[in-house]
Amino acid sequence: MTEVWSVLDYLPLRLSVVTGHVVSFNRFGDPHLAAVLLKKYLRDLPNPVIPYSLYPTIQQCPAPSDDPNELSVVIFYIRDTILSQIPRCHYIVLSHVLRTCLTTFLAFLTDWLCRFDE
Repeated sequence: MTEVWSVLDYLPLRLSVVTGHVVSFNRFGDPHLAAVLLKKYLRDLPNPVIPYSLYPTIQQCPAPSDDPNELSVVIFYIRDTILSQIPRCHYIVLSHVLRTCLTTFLAFLTDWLCRFDE
């Protein structure tokens, strides 16, 4: 069971992350800590990364299906219609967030797969 953190517990850790210091989340023993900090960061932004004005456009996105040919329609819609309308500074933030999520997932996957080699 993970321990419950208060807002005051997050402040020193958040300061470390914001100032560019490398933080090892493993030492905190809370697998949700990185996600909590990311959500807090996104909530504290003065404007949402994806503007409210884009919600109707997002709702028009084709639903994904099991057909790989139809998946490309969804990908093109997201790339050409949605992402092209996001303000540049928001796009940069979104890009960094997604890149960090992908890097984290790949590190987890690599670690998990290496366990089978032992």
